[in-house]
Amino acid sequence: MQTFLAIDIPINMQSKLASQLRLIKEDYPQFSWVPKANFHITIRYFGEVNNVEKLKKKLDLALFDVPAFYLYSQGAGVFIQRRILLHILFQRQKTLEALAEKVDIAAEGVRYSENPPFVPHLTIARYKIPSRQQYLHLKKKLEHLDIDIEFPVDKVVLYQSIFHAQAPEYKQIAEFPLIKD
Repeated sequence: MQTFLAIDIPINMQSKLASQLRLIKEDYPQFSWVPKANFHITIRYFGEVNNVEKLKKKLDLALFDVPAFYLYSQGAGVFIQRRILLHILFQRQKTLEALAEKVDIAAEGVRYSENPPFVPHLTIARYKIPSRQQYLHLKKKLEHLDIDIEFPVDKVVLYQSIFHAQAPEYKQIAEFPLIKD
């Protein structure tokens, strides 16, 4: 079972973000845009996990004392891997960094080996690698994109990825509440 741990984007922020992305989506219709219902911030991708119950127990123990916190967007950008990923960055903060580190430690031996260092982001679109000129044009457009969302994080969610031709489906496996003040 393909799994990952994520922060959900509240429904009101999904709509606000979709509205803020409207113009750039019109400029790049050839991109594969993430449906707003699939917006999330991946904390850790685990890949294929055979013993989900064991992973759930490890995460439950690791996250029992993590306090709730707020996330604030910090702009849009591009990651280049096998293809380009358009993303919304979020401000780094101690609570979020500590949460990600606890997850890494808890998932030792379970996690997928190709995880890059944690960068809090929300993938909004994917596309093949563009030409240098297209990339520079896109990067400039993203720098001028006005993204402004913030929301409280009071839980993290373990999901199963189910891959379909159009878009992946994310099925919730477990929820881990964070401590509220």
